Amino acid sequence: MSLARIIARARRFAYREEYDHFSVWKKLSFPNRPTEREVAIYQKFIAQDRRQDANLLILGATPELRDLTAFLGIKPVLVDISPRMLWGMLRLTKQLDATKEVWVKSDWLQAPLPENFFDIIIGDLSLRYSILLPNTV
Repeated sequence: MSLARIIARARRFAYREEYDHFSVWKKLSFPNRPTEREVAIYQKFIAQDRRQDANLLILGATPELRDLTAFLGIKPVLVDISPRMLWGMLRLTKQLDATKEVWVKSDWLQAPLPENFFDIIIGDLSLRYSILLPNTV
């Protein structure tokens, strides 16, 4: 076994949760991952208020939404409880420049964000999860 494979296996072992999630993410489809149609709906929605200086918040680290904001030239703020997810999902993006994102490590409901700041708030699965949490919508 080559040294590179040994190092790769050791890294996968050390960051098992991260690797499990990323390997699974590639295989997911609706309803656990946004479809092309859903991303098109997001794009149409964002285009209604489209300005490159729009204050856009993404709940989570979804690669498709991050690629969409990169395509539109918008610098989003992302909130996720796991910095590993924010960093790790970069591998699955297609056109993203991470230097044009602002990352906030926080639970969505406790995020230290300014009030009335964001023009647009989007999030893959956030509406689906909100039905599980009373009084969040």
